[in-house]
Amino acid sequence: MARHHETVFAILLIIVTKSNADLDNLNVPCKYLDSINITNGIRNTDDDSIMFEGISYPKTLHATYDYAFINESYRQREAPHERGCICAMDPLKPCVRMCCPRGQYLTPGLNGSSCAKNENVFNMSVTVSDGERFSEGNIFDFFNYVVGKPCAGINKMEPAERQEDVWVLLKNGTILRGDPIIETLDKNKYCFTAMVGSNDTFETTLLTCFKEPDRTRDYWVLCGMFISVPFLVATIIVYTILPELRNVHGKSLVSYLCALVVGYVTLALIKLNGSTYIEPVLCRTIGYITYFAFLSAFFWLNVISFDLWRNFCGIHSRRSNTHDLKKFVYFSLYAWGSTMLMVAICIAMDNSPSVPTDFQPAIGIRECFLGTSRWSQLLYLYLPIMMIMTSNLIFFVLTSWKIRKVQMEVEKMTNKADSKIHRKNLDKERANHGLFMRLFIVMGVTWSMEPISWIISPEGTYFYPTDVMNAIQGVIIFFLFVLRARVKQLMVKRWQIWRGKLQSKRSVTTTRNSATGVTIMDDNNHTDVEMTSNN
Repeated sequence: MARHHETVFAILLIIVTKSNADLDNLNVPCKYLDSINITNGIRNTDDDSIMFEGISYPKTLHATYDYAFINESYRQREAPHERGCICAMDPLKPCVRMCCPRGQYLTPGLNGSSCAKNENVFNMSVTVSDGERFSEGNIFDFFNYVVGKPCAGINKMEPAERQEDVWVLLKNGTILRGDPIIETLDKNKYCFTAMVGSNDTFETTLLTCFKEPDRTRDYWVLCGMFISVPFLVATIIVYTILPELRNVHGKSLVSYLCALVVGYVTLALIKLNGSTYIEPVLCRTIGYITYFAFLSAFFWLNVISFDLWRNFCGIHSRRSNTHDLKKFVYFSLYAWGSTMLMVAICIAMDNSPSVPTDFQPAIGIRECFLGTSRWSQLLYLYLPIMMIMTSNLIFFVLTSWKIRKVQMEVEKMTNKADSKIHRKNLDKERANHGLFMRLFIVMGVTWSMEPISWIISPEGTYFYPTDVMNAIQGVIIFFLFVLRARVKQLMVKRWQIWRGKLQSKRSVTTTRNSATGVTIMDDNNHTDVEMTSNN
């Protein structure tokens, strides 16, 4: 029993110690993070005040601290030193956080960043907003400041390159980050420093705490892609080896699936790599391949929708192998050609110095795909997708309307002799329409969620289901296009042919086990050639 009480006491002691470790001492006048080190200040023995950098700290606003906070939640022991409550000195001058003491700036090094002295950074220019107007001046005239990096990992904000890095400093010391606004940062989430800019002069730079991105979405999407690829490849094989499926629809579907396979594989490589360094040329190459693959997939989806509408509306000439081949060549020129044109535009824009950064695709520059600029993502990816999906929707509505119209006409012909033929043809076309309707829902509606997700939720937080649905399309397409009764029958028939259980449809060869001759017969059992041996 005594041992039991000792164990409970030890656990409680650990819990209390842990909870107290993240709090300031009760005998200090302010939080550690709201104070600065004034050990080198001048103490007035009469009233026990301390003068530091032109500010007099009364004895009620300074104290000795024997600890330090690395960030808001982690406290460690430190040698006793005097700190002044700078943030409580003047309510009209709220606090901001500086990465380094005044007159110093942050420099990168082999062992991390450190502070270096420079007379040119004693004053730092900044623009401050009160919600209505902007004022520019020395940051130390607007604010008091505390010193120290807010966290171990910090990111440099580059508003000229990324819209999410655009920031506004409010009069109360709060930062609004992003355009549109992504988050609000208090002084314990950022710090200011001077850094050498593009014109070799010091510029006021904002650094924020590095936030490890939520990889949950990426993990689910990656799993879906890895699952999809074998099913996509299986569907491609089936539609390639079965002659009955090698029509224009089948070839268009195979082209779409090939583009998806390449897109899934390359995008998976990019996501698996994460933020790890990739050789620039390889990174850009993978980025352009991914862009080409996915955009061509959408164009092929547009081809399928157009051809479906064209066939149902009767806008086609007499079918033949030559005609089908010619039509597929035209479709290929449209799908692959349009994609190559978009890739050429991206390359030209990326290599044009006169194009603003926000309007450049930036493929393979900071990331191995499109850059993070909202304008570049809209112009080169989501706008083309929206245009294609709108076109597909129009084709689908027109096709559905035509099906309904023909169905009503057939119903009026029920008493005519050829009504059975019409009904049989209608049922066949309706079956195809039902299949491609499911295709449109699976590949059209879910893909349409991509631009909607981009508009509503840039981080994709609310669109996990559609993201996963897009990732596992290989499985869905396999069930829709391979596990159909007709396709399974064709596969069984082809297997029997390979096994020699059925004769070829075009010609059947019979061999007589005789030394006198060989007879070759067609499928009507007529002798075409007879050969006699002289042996």
